[in-house]
Amino acid sequence: MLLQILPVAIAITVNPVPIIAALIMPATRWPARNGVTYVAVLVGVMAVFGALVLLLLHDATFTPGGRADLVIRIAWLVVGLGFLAACAVMVIRKPTPSGRGREPRWMRMIAAMGPAGAAAVGVLLVNYEMETPALMDILGAGVPASEAFAALTLFIAVACSIPVAL
Repeated sequence: MLLQILPVAIAITVNPVPIIAALIMPATRWPARNGVTYVAVLVGVMAVFGALVLLLLHDATFTPGGRADLVIRIAWLVVGLGFLAACAVMVIRKPTPSGRGREPRWMRMIAAMGPAGAAAVGVLLVNYEMETPALMDILGAGVPASEAFAALTLFIAVACSIPVAL
């Protein structure tokens, strides 16, 4: 099972989106506080999402196309729809072009971002799309709950290693 989930964890590790977010944190007014907040929320959300899936579906018979598989895919769809809605809001509220020599609005927003903004970035940039297949592999392995949670912990540790290091 670990050999199945480690490639996905490594793929998340080199995913540029969380790395870019980690690199943005030093550009804020409170780099240390925002960086710690971002990483804590990133790891926490991955842990909570994974733990909920494992707790709710661990005893379900997991087969591709089965009930547990369907529940995970529906949750995955709901998360995707949430991000689509967030994208629509961002397009609608697109900032106006700034004058020549002025810093763009989005850069001013990054500089002014506080811990709440860093937490929001942590929630939004969890790679649910790649965590879900790893959770499906863990559930499909049919291991005891303790081993499933140990695999989830290892997965999160590997998946978040680069943003944590940055």
